[in-house]
Amino acid sequence: ILLTILLALVTVLAVLSPKIIKVIKLAQDAKQIVAASTVDTFREAGTTVIYDAEGNELCTMRESKDMYYVDISQIPEGLQDAFVVMEDKDFYKHKGIDFKAIIRAIIANTENDEIVQGASTITQQLAKNIFLSQEVTWERKVKEIFVARELEKKYSKKQILEFYLNNIYFANGYYGVGAAAKGYFSKEA
Repeated sequence: ILLTILLALVTVLAVLSPKIIKVIKLAQDAKQIVAASTVDTFREAGTTVIYDAEGNELCTMRESKDMYYVDISQIPEGLQDAFVVMEDKDFYKHKGIDFKAIIRAIIANTENDEIVQGASTITQQLAKNIFLSQEVTWERKVKEIFVARELEKKYSKKQILEFYLNNIYFANGYYGVGAAAKGYFSKEA
């Protein structure tokens, strides 16, 4: 019996070791990605506005997306709170990963035999949108978790919320609350 247990253990390790090595590499990559980031990382690829001598807008030039970065102090608290309540009600309680939400989503998705619920926190969504691709693989999801955890170590909750609100997609080519406010309402955020 002991030999059978040892053989089973060796077999399990042989099967899992490549995945374990991959997870360790993903964690290392996440640390490097976040360590290399600065506040400017989250402000890149915005819209440049050109003004005349009197301060009138002449034109705009976009790199890859229509985005007007807005400081968190300029974003109404009601709007900030609305996103936290809708996207991640435990945002101020967790450290980038909400394990209760993950368990809830696993149960709901298993019961429905399809993905009906997500479990990504605001920090995870930011990690995916800034540093990762949109592909649906276990490797990307694991790396997203590691990046989110590292972001929470490096930046404050207010900074993470500011980065998130300035980089989420609001449809019609508008990225962030600044571009959405201008595009949909012709107002500043």
